[in-house]
Amino acid sequence: MTEPNDRHLCMLAPIGLLWSAAFVLVAISAFFILIPVPEEGAVVSVGQSLLQGLAWLSLGGALGGPWLSALAATRIRDSEGQLFGLGAALLGLWLIPLVMVDGLLFSLFAWLISNVTADRDLIYILYMLSSVLLLVFSVMVMRWILRRAEHLDVTG
Repeated sequence: MTEPNDRHLCMLAPIGLLWSAAFVLVAISAFFILIPVPEEGAVVSVGQSLLQGLAWLSLGGALGGPWLSALAATRIRDSEGQLFGLGAALLGLWLIPLVMVDGLLFSLFAWLISNVTADRDLIYILYMLSSVLLLVFSVMVMRWILRRAEHLDVTG
């Protein structure tokens, strides 16, 4: 076993987590922000080009983020205590599947809510309630992942 000062952060773990988070942010913002496609002959601003480039780069996070995170988790587990960052690696690995499950559950809730009532005010309130419940669910799952990673890192 190595001394605690000899441990180093596996840099793949935070990179995978950030790449996964970037994909999630782009996927969520796609519902609210549309990047307009310029008409033929129109001049595209530098900011719009940069935003489009970042959007395409972050879309690679759907596969790249979890892949890097899985690679980091494998390296950390095989390092015999020399590397740390298992929590970030596991969060990066499970972030996108968790968001997908949240999206499916919200779609199911939205379908059920729209079939139960036609009152628009009640529908919006129920949408907000289901969003809050899914957020609480996601935070609880992430906390469980982090606690499990701490346990695995200690008992290794």
